[in-house]
Amino acid sequence: MKNLLCLFLAITIFSCSSDDDNSNTDACPAQDALLEQFEAAAVAFADSPSSTTCPAYISSLELFIQCGEGFSASELNQFQQIVDTVDCSIY
Repeated sequence: MKNLLCLFLAITIFSCSSDDDNSNTDACPAQDALLEQFEAAAVAFADSPSSTTCPAYISSLELFIQCGEGFSASELNQFQQIVDTVDCSIY
């Protein structure tokens, strides 16, 4: 249940993040591809939590953290908290 809450939080954050200013386009040209990868990994993990889907979800979120010029420090901290909270060893 805790993992699903974290997943919901991550999806909510991404849904509420604004790309209207295009300030992250030059700094992180792969942003759209990373978002698509994260969404696919999050859905796969939510549908079938496993030793395969969990690390894929965490890896995709870590890539987003590394390429986070378009996100506030608060959003990046929330993403990192999700990474720190999800325990893939239980799958």
